[in-house]
Amino acid sequence: MLTENLSNSRWLGESTRYRFKVLLRVLAGFVGGYVLTGYITAVTALLLPMTRADAVVLSSMLSYVWFAGMIIWAFAVKSLLKLYVILAMLIGAMAPLYFALQSPGMAG
Repeated sequence: MLTENLSNSRWLGESTRYRFKVLLRVLAGFVGGYVLTGYITAVTALLLPMTRADAVVLSSMLSYVWFAGMIIWAFAVKSLLKLYVILAMLIGAMAPLYFALQSPGMAG
């Protein structure tokens, strides 16, 4: 839908449309990837069966892999709409999981 509107807009030149699509992918990869990586890192640290310090260190090291993967994936997916929908769904799934794990009833 977003890309269809960009393709049909006559006031934007072809080069400008292309650059805008690249900007949207960069924003999805960096901003969305950063938010998602933060939640994945926090959830991983809470779920790993080791001491809290070791779990935090391991999940922090793995966060580099997650973040790089998100940036690569942002440019690999064909549709911008699909990119943003899947990113929103993943963030929407990880955020409640993180907050559920943080609830007082889950504390061991």
